[in-house]
Amino acid sequence: MRPHRVARRTRVRPVTPPHAGAVTAPTPAARAEVALAHARSRAAARVGTHIAALAIVGALAAATRVEPAFAIAPTTAAHAARVPRTAPDEALTVAPLPRLVVSLRRLPARRSGRAPAAVVVHRRIAAAGLYRVRIAITASGPGGDRVRLTIGPLARSALASAHRRVWTTVVLAIRLHSLTVRATGSRSQPLLQISIRRLAPLAPPAPPSSARPTLVAAPAPPASAPVSAPPAPAPAPPTAVPAPAPVTPAVRPDSAGPLGDPGSWHSIFDEEFSASWLNSGLWSTSRYGSGGLAAGFSSAELECFDPAQTTIAGGEADLSLTASSEYCGGATKPYAAGILTTLNKWSYTYGFLEARVWVPGNGSTVSDWPAIWAVGANWPLGGELDVMEGLAGFACWHFHDAQNPTGAPGGCLAGPYTGGWHVFGADWEAGSVTWYYDGVDVGTVSSGITGSPMSIVLDLAVDSGQYGGPLQAPATLRVDYVRVWQH
Repeated sequence: MRPHRVARRTRVRPVTPPHAGAVTAPTPAARAEVALAHARSRAAARVGTHIAALAIVGALAAATRVEPAFAIAPTTAAHAARVPRTAPDEALTVAPLPRLVVSLRRLPARRSGRAPAAVVVHRRIAAAGLYRVRIAITASGPGGDRVRLTIGPLARSALASAHRRVWTTVVLAIRLHSLTVRATGSRSQPLLQISIRRLAPLAPPAPPSSARPTLVAAPAPPASAPVSAPPAPAPAPPTAVPAPAPVTPAVRPDSAGPLGDPGSWHSIFDEEFSASWLNSGLWSTSRYGSGGLAAGFSSAELECFDPAQTTIAGGEADLSLTASSEYCGGATKPYAAGILTTLNKWSYTYGFLEARVWVPGNGSTVSDWPAIWAVGANWPLGGELDVMEGLAGFACWHFHDAQNPTGAPGGCLAGPYTGGWHVFGADWEAGSVTWYYDGVDVGTVSSGITGSPMSIVLDLAVDSGQYGGPLQAPATLRVDYVRVWQH
C-alpha cells in the first residue's frame, strides 16, 4: 500500500512592478483589440474592392445599355464582422465578408417622354397638275407602329410594321412647285418611299365661248383603279381656280344634235326620263344588271350599288349617295349609292355621247366620285371612255385602253361644273375622241382609241379620298337626259 503523498504548499509571492524601460508581454485583452483592428482594416479593404467593382459595373452598364442586378451570397452564416462575446483571453474569430455576385441583363429600349421626331420630305414639282402620290411606309422599330401622314393638305393614317410595307395612295391637285410629306410614328421614325406621277394638267375654267383651253395630254387613273386602302378621314378640298358664276346651258331638243359640235347627226339613243318608270329594256339600276346589291367597280370604292338609291321622278333620274351600311362583294360597305347602266342591254360603236347633269359639289369643287362614262364588254381591251369623272374635286376626261389600263391621256378642269345643270359630251370617232363641256371643245385624244362596242354608265361612287373629291353624304347626281348620235 502506497503511502499518501502530501501536497506541497506553494508560496505566493507579490508581483513586483517592472522597472522603467522593461518590455512587458501584452495581455489577452490587448491582443484581442489588436486582432480586431487588423480585422476591421482587412474588411475595409475588401469593401473598398467591392465598391470599386460596383463602379466598374455601373460604367459598363451605362456604356452597353444594360442594368446590373446585384445579389449578395454570404459564404458563412455571419453577414458582417463581429467580436465574439468570449473571455478576453480566448482566441478572436472574425467571420469573412460576404461574397459579391454580379449578373447583367439586357433591358428593352426605354421610352423617353418625347415622341419620335417626324420625318419630313420635300419634293420639287416641275409643273402644276393633278398628281397621284404613292407612299410605301415601313416601321423602323420592332412590332407594329401607327404612322400619321400629312400629304400636302390631306391627312392619312396607316398601321406599319418592320416586316411588311404598307401603301397609301392619294390623288391631289398641286399648284405650287413643291409637295411636303410629313410622317410621325407613335413609337419610332418610319421609313418612307415616295413616288409621284402627274396624271393631268390643271387648266383654267372653260370660257363661255368657242375658245379651247390649252391642255397637255397626261395619264390618269381609271374608274376601275386596282389600288385598295383602309377607310380614312375625308380629304380637305383642293384649292380651286377662281371661276365665274356657272352658266346653265338651255335645254336643246334631241333633234338639234350635240351641243358644240354641229354637223350631220341622227339620234340613235334618247332617254329623257320623262316617264315615272324606268325602261328596264335599256337600263339597269345595279351593276351588270344583277338587280341586287353590288360592289363598286374599284376596290377603293366604299359603297354598295343599291337599286333603291336610283329614283325616276319629275323628268329626271336621281342617283343618291347615303351613309348606310350594306353588305356586298363579300364585305360591309359604309355607303349606299345609285347607278344607271346599259351594260348587257345596249351598246354603241362610235358616236357622240352627251348627258345633261347636276354634279354634287361645293363651289368649283366636285364632291365624291361621280362619273359619266362608257365601257367595253371586255375591260380594258374594249376600252373605257370617261366623259366626265370627278377626280380630286375636278371634272376630268380620259380614254383607257389595254396599254393604259391604270393611266390614260386626258385632262382635268377646275371649272364651275357644280351647283347647276351642265352638259358633258364626247365625240368618239375612229382613231380619236373629242370632249365638249357646255359646248366648249376642251380636248382631243388620238392614240389608243378602241373600236369595240361600249355601254353607258352613270354612277355616284365614293372612296376614302384616294381618287374622288371631298366626301359629301347625302349627295345626289341628277340626270336630265342621256343622248347618243351618229353620223
